[in-house]
Amino acid sequence: MSSDQEYISPYAFPGIRRSDLSPEKYPYLFKKVKKLEEDEIIDIIANHNGITREQLFSKFRHSNLVYSRQVYQKVLRLYGKKMVEIAKKIGCDHTTVIHNIRRFDELYEVDDMFRYNTNELLQKLHIDTKDISK
Repeated sequence: MSSDQEYISPYAFPGIRRSDLSPEKYPYLFKKVKKLEEDEIIDIIANHNGITREQLFSKFRHSNLVYSRQVYQKVLRLYGKKMVEIAKKIGCDHTTVIHNIRRFDELYEVDDMFRYNTNELLQKLHIDTKDISK
């Protein structure tokens, strides 16, 4: 952070309004993040990994397909979807979704190539990499 910016938590002062804050001094409070539709997410993941939509939702377990499904499930979870909702979309049980998201998190922490490829994909999806570790 530069010296002309101050960090202020909106929870620190009850009653503070955003209209009282200037976007020049507190730009992070006014950052707009574009949320994509699910069809757009599917298309971006499929195009990035060189697969089709049908392959993404298939039962095949090729490593590229498994990776794509894990990313898709993690992104939907970051968008606030429940495990059961994600499972219905993929056609599996919610425990499979839990396993895939945990596996994604483990790989993201330890595998540099996985993290690099995932970060490229997350940029296309307009997701900040800081959100991944949450």
